[in-house]
Amino acid sequence: MKNSNMRKSVYIESTIPSYYVAEPSRDIVLLAHQGITREWWNTDRQNYDLYISEIIITEISKGDSTYSEKRKMLIADIDELEMADGIVELTKEYFEKLHIPQKAANDAFHIAFTVYHNIDYLLTWNCKHMANPITRERLHKINASKGLITPEICTPDELLNMSKEADYVE
Repeated sequence: MKNSNMRKSVYIESTIPSYYVAEPSRDIVLLAHQGITREWWNTDRQNYDLYISEIIITEISKGDSTYSEKRKMLIADIDELEMADGIVELTKEYFEKLHIPQKAANDAFHIAFTVYHNIDYLLTWNCKHMANPITRERLHKINASKGLITPEICTPDELLNMSKEADYVE
């Protein structure tokens, strides 16, 4: 469960360690995402309490064993949130109401973990099913009807820019 101090909490979704350890992409957009991910990880992550889930560990364990090991090493010191019945129930509801396809069912789990454990940010590059305005709006409506707080689902560049702006304002 989230610490009670004033630091914000971040749930690290599997795209973050994947982008961090991947070889530089030839796709200019992916290359930029990789660079931003590394910048956030190397300069800003220490400003947050970081969390993962067993779902993340399962996801990053797949694929090429060399990169899988690099991903696991990257997140080795991050606290793992506990699974609970409430997470399973939220996942079922999010899966249905957010129209998440079966092949991306874990995305509903990621969202449920952040909501259940009251995490401030869900950090991801998955804009198709999570970090997009439609999902954010639907999630906010679902959670508001249940009296739940909705985390900010964002990409590393959004969180990095928020940190830079906060430094500027202070």
